[in-house]
Amino acid sequence: MTSINGKPEKPRSTEIESSIVGLYMSVVLVIGKFIREFFNGISRSIMFEELPNVDRILKLCTDIFLVRETGDLDLEEQLFAKLIFLYRSPETMIKWTREKEEH
Repeated sequence: MTSINGKPEKPRSTEIESSIVGLYMSVVLVIGKFIREFFNGISRSIMFEELPNVDRILKLCTDIFLVRETGDLDLEEQLFAKLIFLYRSPETMIKWTREKEEH
């Protein structure tokens, strides 16, 4: 900053304080945005990532693959509809992925 007579002016303390506060606010907001983006959507994906026993679902996917290889399109469509139903119904998904009870 220079004045009209060409000599540099000393910055006022309020200008320095407002610059520091502005910089601090910018850093806090950027960090907050990164944290929010990291956790965005976790509530929707945790249902599928934390299933206890996915053996039955894996078997269904394997069966769909094998039926596709053999060319039985009707059975493939039925199995695929079952898989889609599982992913659309959280209650059924929980029933299918429960741990096996040992007696």
